[in-house]
Amino acid sequence: MAAVGIDLLRVIAYGNLQLKKQQDAKIRAQLQYWRSRPHRQPGIYMLELVHRDTKQSLSVNQLKFVLRKAIDYVELRDHNAAFLIDNAFKRTSAADVLNGARRYMKAPIQSQTFFQFAHHVEQMCAKIPQNRWDEPMAQPMREVGYGQYAIGRIGDHNSHNSSNYLMGLFDAICKAFEQELGGRYTIIGEVIFQCWDEEQCCPAEELFTCIAQADIASGRGFCHSDAGTTAMKAEGDEQFDWDEIRMDALKTSPYLANMRVELKVIQQVKELQDQLPDLEARLEELANIELPDDDDDLDETALQNRLNSQQAEIARNENIMDVLKRGDQLMRRLGI
Repeated sequence: MAAVGIDLLRVIAYGNLQLKKQQDAKIRAQLQYWRSRPHRQPGIYMLELVHRDTKQSLSVNQLKFVLRKAIDYVELRDHNAAFLIDNAFKRTSAADVLNGARRYMKAPIQSQTFFQFAHHVEQMCAKIPQNRWDEPMAQPMREVGYGQYAIGRIGDHNSHNSSNYLMGLFDAICKAFEQELGGRYTIIGEVIFQCWDEEQCCPAEELFTCIAQADIASGRGFCHSDAGTTAMKAEGDEQFDWDEIRMDALKTSPYLANMRVELKVIQQVKELQDQLPDLEARLEELANIELPDDDDDLDETALQNRLNSQQAEIARNENIMDVLKRGDQLMRRLGI
């Protein structure tokens, strides 16, 4: 995680990456660099269903329209609509469609998965207040995956070759019913993390799928298989010069800068640890102080000032001890 900029991480978790790319020059430059890589690049990519021009997400009402078309498609209710959908990207005969063939739903297990997906999408929509159903959703529908050549894998999804069938179905519906949706919504992808070690690939795919809420259970994602399974292909892969990739990632990511910050925190924690015995003794001393009962010993203002001072010192020392505890956790995580 230290290799990911906080602004990029935040938009992956909560926002619309394509929209943020238009607005943020720093994020745009990083994404463009990954797009322009001259050699095979193992990495994690994320695809979003957004408007081709504005990069806005579908609204809830638009998403419900697409979902209804998808349900009709899977349940073989509307052959005319199915013909338009199956011909959105590739040619399909009308006879095949009338006989029940569906380009994006070829096996019973796919239908079962689709209805699980549809249920979660409906649940997600129901959590959004109805007075916002005409607004673009803050976070688009998404898919996250690993690619040995991540940019090339994005191209496969865009052309519906060896692609996610749930995402492909939604993309085809958006193209077939562009007029009804008020514009062309389509799948656009970016590389969001460059893997620099084969052992990173599986956990990175799992982690970013979770952060982006890209699994079908979230109601916001198209990922229907276990995250990390695709990245297993990287294990033992000797086609990559991992040393070269590692050096490039260290130069172009915020990893080194973030590690400098963490090391500075560790240094501060170690300095505070030397003060810990004195702080604990002082806290015990303050807790055991008995205030005088005789009103003549202290007037009311002086008494209140003394109380305030003691409470402030206790709070200050407790805060330092809290920093120490968090520092200990950080050092354990880093193996220090």
